[in-house]
Amino acid sequence: MNLGSCRDILDRYFQEGLPELACAIILRDLLLALQYLHRQFYIHRSVRASHVLLDSNGNVRLSGLRSAASMMVRGRRQKQLHSLP
Repeated sequence: MNLGSCRDILDRYFQEGLPELACAIILRDLLLALQYLHRQFYIHRSVRASHVLLDSNGNVRLSGLRSAASMMVRGRRQKQLHSLP
């Protein structure tokens, strides 16, 4: 993404924090991404600012999916996930 991660943007331009409206927009899109993953029976186990990517159009993408874990084992949905990264 052409602006980089939220972590990069915070470090470069917003050392005091993002404006509340920007946080709300980013969090809305992040929650939609997590909702999609959960509907696919995946859990993202490493959500952090460095895994939230932004572009100049305000699009938000979630990266770091290597740490995602499937809640499906042998075709059955698991209620608990015990393995931690």
